[in-house]
Amino acid sequence: MPHDGPYVADSIFPWRSPYPNHEPPRGTLDIVPRNERPCYTDIDILLDTNVNTRFMITQGIWRGLHVKYVLRLLDLNFADDMMCREEAAYNDRLRHFQGSMIPHCYGFHKFVLPDGWEAYGLFMEFVQGPTLHSYLIQIPMDKEHLRVLLTHFHHMVRAMKFAGVHQGDWHLDQVICSGPPDIGDEEPDLMLIDFAFAPQHLGDNGTPCQPDVSYLWMILEFDMGINDTLLEECWPDAVWQEY
Repeated sequence: MPHDGPYVADSIFPWRSPYPNHEPPRGTLDIVPRNERPCYTDIDILLDTNVNTRFMITQGIWRGLHVKYVLRLLDLNFADDMMCREEAAYNDRLRHFQGSMIPHCYGFHKFVLPDGWEAYGLFMEFVQGPTLHSYLIQIPMDKEHLRVLLTHFHHMVRAMKFAGVHQGDWHLDQVICSGPPDIGDEEPDLMLIDFAFAPQHLGDNGTPCQPDVSYLWMILEFDMGINDTLLEECWPDAVWQEY
């Protein structure tokens, strides 16, 4: 179950959708949370003590700012906007899928760096495994195993859309494959990450979302070489609750 302790998110993240989730179909609920992982109670206990905790940053990545055209600024997403979407996905719209479809989230907190600079961030479960992009390239699978994998992926996307969460920048590195890693005779568990560009339906300043997954289909078909007939078998048309 998701952690329910006091978070800074309660006061600084206002972009949650006010509308209730549609309950996904029974078939989706049977597939998506098939292998739930427990949360780490030691982390819950640590966070509930409300004491300052120190830890070492072992790796930092600076992406830099690359703006080729001034018009790119029209689509600029500030860090607090992206954090709002992450918080609304993990702690609200998809919170009951923590430990199965998404990692456990241990809250959004204020971090103070050694130089005194403050930033908001989140504690998440660490899940080891290749991304779906790497998995499809490296692990040989016959048609039947690929069908099971794609069906699982479809139901994860359906669960997202029933929750009113619409991924704005689909790519297969947002899907982690955990479980059976390297022999291809069992399907891995799939997990979604990265909701920084995933607005919630009527949550971002009342903006409707477009649940279009055609770009995701293009990635699977043209980049990964998956037959479109197989995709149609594993990915039936959306029902009205997904819009």
